[in-house]
Amino acid sequence: MKYPLPMECHECSMKSTVWAELHETLLNEKCPGCGYEQTSLIITNITIGEKLLERSRFELSEKHDYTLSIVFSATAFECELSDCYYKWRLSKSIDRLEAPPSDEEIEEMLRRFYNIVAKIEGASKFACPDGFAGFVKSVNELKNTVNENFPSLNVDSLAKSFQEKLFWPRNRILHSGKTDQYQESDAIKCFNIARLGIEILKQMDKKKWDEWDKAERT
Repeated sequence: MKYPLPMECHECSMKSTVWAELHETLLNEKCPGCGYEQTSLIITNITIGEKLLERSRFELSEKHDYTLSIVFSATAFECELSDCYYKWRLSKSIDRLEAPPSDEEIEEMLRRFYNIVAKIEGASKFACPDGFAGFVKSVNELKNTVNENFPSLNVDSLAKSFQEKLFWPRNRILHSGKTDQYQESDAIKCFNIARLGIEILKQMDKKKWDEWDKAERT
């Protein structure tokens, strides 16, 4: 699977879009204008979720494929959630002086969550005992963002809101073929919700590792 990246030619300064595989770290491309070949280093701290969100943005704004944009938005958030769960579960094993779980064991743990609400809440509690909504309500900036900019989301039952507003549309598209049901406004809404969800997870992740690092140094 590929995602789009902006490129500026070092020779003629022409700007273009190039496509990279999700796990690529080096990109070798030829400028479509002057033919100059250059190698670029892809920033390694960009997560898979953020890369998939860029694919969602491209499908929305460039291709106007709104259903595919919705699918990528939901996938971006779920990938970010799974990645965070892996790190948070690993830190728990370290704290308990246990052998770290394998990738296969992590995948099995994730499959045990019976729906996306359980997955969001179950994963989040490894980073914040109050869960997904509890964390958002504890950070005024995030809470105000949800209340002021996302009227379709309920800050008191945020995981359920994500299920209904982001994953139900994705499921209708993939499971029932409802490709004619969604318009640009729906894709924009799903994109923004996924972007919000990724930002929440990144802030939870930072708080988790700041606390873990502080505990290690005391």
